[in-house]
Order: sequence, then C-alpha cells, then structure tokens
Amino acid sequence: MRADDTTPVSGWGFMLRGEELDALAALLGSGSHPTVLLAGEAGVGKSRLAERALELHLAGGGSGSRCVASSSLADVPFGALVGLIPAHHMAAVAAGTQQLSVFAMVSEHILRSGATADRRFVVFVDDLHHLDDASCGLLVQLTGNAPVQLLATYRTGEALPDGAVPLWTATGLVRLEVGPFDRSACDEIVRCIMGAATPEVHEALWQQSRGNALYLRELVVGSVAAGRIAQHGGTWVLAQPLVGSMHLTEYLLQSVRSLEPGARHLADMLALCQPLPMAMFDGEELGALDQLMRAGVVSTSGPATDLELRLSHPIYAEVIRTHLSAASERQLLSDVVRRVSPHLRPGDDLRLTVWQLDAGGAPNLEALVSAARSAMAGRDLLLASRLTRAAQAIVPHHPAASLVLSDALYEMGAFTESAAEATAALGVAADPDEQALLVASLYRTYMWGLDDADGALAVVEFAQAVTPPGPGHVLLGVAAANALSFSDRPAAALDRLQQFDLDALDHDDRLLFDPVEEATLSQLGRTADAVAAQLAPTAVALHHVVRSFSLTEHGRPDEASELAQALRADVVGLSLPLDRMWAALNAGRAHLMAGRPRSAALWAGDAMITAERAGLIVGQSLIVSVLATAHAQLGEADAVARYERRAEELAHVRGFLRAERAVGRAWAAHVRSEHTLWRQLLLDGAAMAKAAGQVVSESFLLHEHLRLGGEPMVARLAELADTSQSPLVA
Repeated sequence: MRADDTTPVSGWGFMLRGEELDALAALLGSGSHPTVLLAGEAGVGKSRLAERALELHLAGGGSGSRCVASSSLADVPFGALVGLIPAHHMAAVAAGTQQLSVFAMVSEHILRSGATADRRFVVFVDDLHHLDDASCGLLVQLTGNAPVQLLATYRTGEALPDGAVPLWTATGLVRLEVGPFDRSACDEIVRCIMGAATPEVHEALWQQSRGNALYLRELVVGSVAAGRIAQHGGTWVLAQPLVGSMHLTEYLLQSVRSLEPGARHLADMLALCQPLPMAMFDGEELGALDQLMRAGVVSTSGPATDLELRLSHPIYAEVIRTHLSAASERQLLSDVVRRVSPHLRPGDDLRLTVWQLDAGGAPNLEALVSAARSAMAGRDLLLASRLTRAAQAIVPHHPAASLVLSDALYEMGAFTESAAEATAALGVAADPDEQALLVASLYRTYMWGLDDADGALAVVEFAQAVTPPGPGHVLLGVAAANALSFSDRPAAALDRLQQFDLDALDHDDRLLFDPVEEATLSQLGRTADAVAAQLAPTAVALHHVVRSFSLTEHGRPDEASELAQALRADVVGLSLPLDRMWAALNAGRAHLMAGRPRSAALWAGDAMITAERAGLIVGQSLIVSVLATAHAQLGEADAVARYERRAEELAHVRGFLRAERAVGRAWAAHVRSEHTLWRQLLLDGAAMAKAAGQVVSESFLLHEHLRLGGEPMVARLAELADTSQSPLVA
C-alpha cells in the first residue's frame, strides 16, 4: 500500500522469507526426508510459508495436496485428510472402512499422480497438533510404505497427538523453526505495505507485534480503519494508540474463552497490571498459570528465582481489557494492590499509585508527585497530567506537581496553560531549586511554545536578579544564552557564555552549556571550533541535534544527515517533540545543501508533521522554506505554491535562522520567472544574516543568489571566507 492508497492491505503478500523458502523448497518431494515439520508460535507465518513452498513444488511439476487439521475435526476419523480420499470411496470411509482399506485407496490415488520414491507426493497438513488419531495412523503408513512426504506445521508449545509420535521421531525428519520477523524486517514490511510512515508508526507496530506477521498485518488493518494510523501530508502518522482488527480480536479471544475461570481471572489481572511477580501466586493459582502458559497466553521472563509473568503479546492486554466491566477492573486492581506490596521492586511505585487511583483509593501527595515524575520520564504525558491534577486536588499549585504538569502541558502543545501553571506555582514556591526549575519551564514555554524569545529572556533575567548565587544561576545563565542564540543573536549569546568560569562548571552544568555554545559558534562561522570536541557519551539529546546542525554548517552534510536521521529514528531516546522536529529538519537541510532535494523534501516533511502535531509553531517557517526549495528544484510547481502559501501564513513567526526563509520564497519566485523578486529576496536575506552575524547563512544565501543566475558577490564572499572556518563559505 502506498501513501495515496486507502486500502490498508493491498499488496500484502509473501515477503522476506526467502531463506526459509529456499531451504524448504529444496526438501519438498525428497525421498530422504519423509517428514518435514515447521514449528513456531501462532501467527508467525508457518502456514503461508508452507503454502508458498507447496505452490512452487506443484508449479515445478511435483505432486501434492493441502489438508487442514482443526479442533472441530479432531474427533472425526480421517477428517483432516478427506482431500486425499477419492470421491467414489467417500461413502465407504464414512461407513467405517478400516484404516488399511483407506490406506489402499489413498495409495492408489497417489500412485496415479505420478509420485515415485525419489519424487514423493507431498501431503501438507496445517496444524498437526489438531490431527485426529485415524489420520495420524494413516500418515504413518503412507510416509513409511508409499511415496509420500509429510509437510506439517504445528504450534510451539502445543502437545502433539500420541498417534503422531512415529511421525516426529522418524528417520530423516527435518524440523525447521519459523520465528517472528526481526526489527529491520518488520520495518521493511511496513515500508513495502504503507510507503512513507513516521518513526513513531514503525516503533508502535514493532512494539505491539514483536514481528509476528499476523499481528502486524491486523494491527495495520485495524489501526488504519479506526483512524489510529492516519495520513498527514502523504505520510502515515500515529494519531492514537494502535488497535487490532476485529479478526485479530476474535483470533486472540479464542485462546482466552477456552480458559477455565481461575486461569481467566489471572489473565484479566495481567491485562490490567502486567508484569506481575510469580511469587505473589500460590496454590491453585499455579495450576491456572500453567494452563495459561500452555495455551500461549502468558510467558515468563527473568531469572528462575525471580520470575515475572506477562501476557505473551501486548495485544492480548487490550483485547482482554475491552471485555472487563468497570466494577471488575476495580475489584481486580484492589486485589493486586493488596497482594503485590510485599513483592514490589524498584520502579514499581508508579504502577502501584495508578492501581490505587483506578481502584478508587487515595494515594498521598508524595506518592502522586513521585509517580507523576516517573510517568513524565516515561513520556506518558496524559498519565503525568492526571497524577499531578490528583496531587493538586490535595494542595493547589503545589510547586513540584505544577512543575510536572507545566512540562506535560508543554509537551502536549498546551503552551498558554503551561505558562499559566508555572506562573501560578512560582507565586507560592519558596525553595530556590524549585523556583529555578519552574522558571526554566516557563522560559521554555515562552521560547519554543509561544515564539516569544524576548519574553523568555525577560523571565530568565528577572529570575537571575532575585535568585541567590548557586546551581540555579548556572541553569538560568545558560537559558539566557540559549534564548539569544536561537533567536538569531549569536554574538550576544557568546558574550553571555564567555562570562562563565568553565573550570567551575560541573558535569551536569556542561551538559547544558555545551550544546548552546556549539550552536552559537556554528552560527558565527567558527564551525571547526564547534565540532572539534567529540560528543560525550552522556551528552543530552539536544546536543546530538545541535551537532547535526554544526556538521552541516561545517560542510559535512553527509555526516549531518546520517546523524540527524539516526536521531529521528530513535523515538525512545529522542522523546521530546522539539528535538524530533529539529532532528528531522536538520536532516532535510543537510540533504538540501548536499544537492539531494528529494531526500530534503522527505525529511523536512517529517519535521512539519512533528511540528504541527505538537503545536510547535517555531521552526515551521524554516521547514516550509526547505520544502519549497526542494520541490522547486524537483520541478513540482503545485507543491511549491502550497508551501509558499504556508510561508505567508507563518510570516509573523520569529523563530530561528529567519534569514534563510528567503531561500524558499526566492525559489518559488524563480519557478514563476519573477527574477527581480527572487534576487531581492536573497539579497535582503543575506543582509539580515549579516546583521545577525550568521556567517554561514549569509554565504548560503549569496551562493543561492549566484546559483539562480544572480550577479556574483565575490568581494563579500571573500570577506566571509576570511572570517569563517566553514568550507561552505569559500
């Protein structure tokens, strides 16, 4: 399925099993291997692999037939092998013909197909574990005394029928394991089926399917149908948590419905609270757990002395929860809270607090704030908001709770609410460290959410004036420099940074200081100084984003794009939407400067999706400029016009690298053959960059002016080359 295709499964076929298929195809019909078994968990694609191999075998002149075993036929003699019995013998078989007579009938049919000892007739039995005893006996006779080869699939963990023992212990048996797809294969399938999709879509599908082919397919089908995965600008984005299709729900419920009441109760408990320690269960519950594990519903992890229990696939939890009433959920949660306390592990405080809330309990203030911080660290913004609001129901505008809530609101794009929350908490906060953190949150909201760098700077400078010397002052000082640097005032930012005593900064201070200094130096043309130091292993995500920008400024766009793309793909490590936006934008900008407009459009488009979904207005103007330029270079006039209109809508945004926005508008004018306009736009942009001291940006604009046919600014470029360390300026 491509991005303009509304059918969520078109094109979904056999893929990425080439090695397994080749191995299996080489075995089919072989006289040396009377039995070939494909083993694997449910849904990994055993049946499809066997079907495809049989199709190729038949197409190549071989003979064979497909049979299906099922639980509904387990008590019907020869029910699974009915396709092998000639039609004119059906009545006799139904009347209770002895097995040897049936063997003779089937053997005659197989010999007529042309099968020989060296080119055997392949009997494909899907789900061998459901085979009836009579069919097992017949297959034993056929594989041992007729030119027949058995190809069978069976589900790992299922007990094979007693009658099948001679089949899977026979001489020459070949057993092939079919496992789930790994992460790279899973990503490739999503690309083949869906086309362009954001890293969040890839990550969610991987986490929910774990490479299980059936689950992956039905998650795509169900999530697209429900609007959980939706198109945005030609790219599939994750709008809401994934949901499986009705087919997948029914498939999984089959395993759950057959459970005994005790086992179902434990499955319900795990659906709400997984993972849980095995140590909290005893007596009859252990027997119920054994049933769950044999059914493939529950799996264990961890050392034998400290086992954890969880549902075998994340989708089970959603399927089971949808069939629980609110009253049942409360009862189950209360039971877990009561029993799990002696077995809590580090990091379980968040889960316990949420269970208490959901069970109707009343966790204390400290527990709620601690849990909210943990939720925020795990990027569960809605849960963090819920927990902080519960804390504030106890103490309104509690500073620690308000700090978490302000940050969560910011991440959800509710910038005005975020600023109001931090401001209200500042009015009651007495602890200097809490005050500094609230100021930092307020600064970030003004700077990146409300596009008000001057407001952000005013907040920080006021806080500096009233905050006594200490760790908070370093944080505030770096924030002030950050506001100046990323609002096109790098010289002023450098003045602030040079006031720091670098020897006095500790490790945590440098994690904040270094990326701001690097971004500032890069803008000023000191790009070699900016990239001279290797990134520390503990460098924050922002510093990696800044490094991709600095590498581009220093004329190393390939390294820059590679770093930025790797960052953007790491949706777990790069958790902040702002960082994700800048990583994708830096990748797009690097590709553009390297002369790769198609890649530039792809990555800048991803940046726009992230920005729009997070409500981040800052950065969108530069993104639109990259998009307009890339599409102009590709000759796509309609897209250029669309992004030019968007640029006009964003004209009021201040943001970062304002001078470079002229590039997109100039290329749009060039497409319309408005030569006077594009020349003026680029020269005005260069003048703006010069006033800001942004050396590489000015050079970029002047080079674009020359590229489009403008007069070469030789003297000015020479001046810039004398003052810059970047090869791009030459």
